[in-house]
Amino acid sequence: RLSGVVSTLTDVTAARAARHALRRSEEHHRALVATLPVGVLVHRGERILLANPRAESLFNTESSEPLVGRDLAEAIQFDRPEVLHRRARDVLDGQVPEPLQHVVVDRHGGMRHIEMRDSRVDLGGVFAVQTITLDVTRQCDAEQKLRLSEERFRSLFDSNPDGSCSVAEDGSIVAANAALASLSGVAAAAELTGKQMAGLLIVEGDGTCGDAAARDPEFGLARMVRADGTPGAIVQVFKQALGVGEGTFVLLRDVTSWQLTDRMRRESEERFRRLTELTSDWYWEQDKEFRFTMLSNDVQESTGIARSAFLGRHLWDIPALNVTEDDWKIH
Repeated sequence: RLSGVVSTLTDVTAARAARHALRRSEEHHRALVATLPVGVLVHRGERILLANPRAESLFNTESSEPLVGRDLAEAIQFDRPEVLHRRARDVLDGQVPEPLQHVVVDRHGGMRHIEMRDSRVDLGGVFAVQTITLDVTRQCDAEQKLRLSEERFRSLFDSNPDGSCSVAEDGSIVAANAALASLSGVAAAAELTGKQMAGLLIVEGDGTCGDAAARDPEFGLARMVRADGTPGAIVQVFKQALGVGEGTFVLLRDVTSWQLTDRMRRESEERFRRLTELTSDWYWEQDKEFRFTMLSNDVQESTGIARSAFLGRHLWDIPALNVTEDDWKIH
């Protein structure tokens, strides 16, 4: 026969507070996850436990079925599930794997580049994998365009018949093409990397290049110094700044044949001038209308008339005491 009741009282205040704190923490976590601009997936044992709206928009491209409860690899269109399994094991073991990039085909047939970052999350004493997903399509497209642009530049740079190189702010050569290697007398363009650009050129006027180099070495003439120290080709130097902290692009155009031809022309003209000075009192040149275009310097000494009085006029326009108008017509 029941004669009494024995009751025990256990203080569960701390436990209830812990459970309440856990619920609040999970609510805060879910609220934060729901508002994040990046996709968030929480998964364990190949199944998705939680997916925020951004993740739904990134991966739910072929079906309106929610991601929660679906197989992870199938839901995100990943055709190598063993890779996901291995990453999940590593994360649950406390490791932090490198970000994984993945391509998703959206409902319009477009390609989206997704970057996934995994970490471990505690779900009330049970660990799961939390995957942050970022849409990096624009970044990947920009990188692809940059690679194509660099390839086009490299193709043009390498095939340029003029010697070309990029020069760092300290004057050292960063990259050079085959044409510059040939001008410098080295076997390969790579041999020029790290050398000082100034060491390849003589920019002072040396009688062959003229004084233009000394006046304006950036756009004047200079002579190459070959690898063995001997003088090389005469080049015209062009420089273009690449931007703050990016150095300079330098182009060297071989003008040796043009310079030699020009020098021979000047020498020929000088010989002609000396010859005419020896064989006549004075001489002139006229255009097809017989107007004076050039007179030697001693015309004023010979005639008493300034050279300026002749230029642009006909011979018969100049007053003469011993020549009549009929004489000029016969002339």
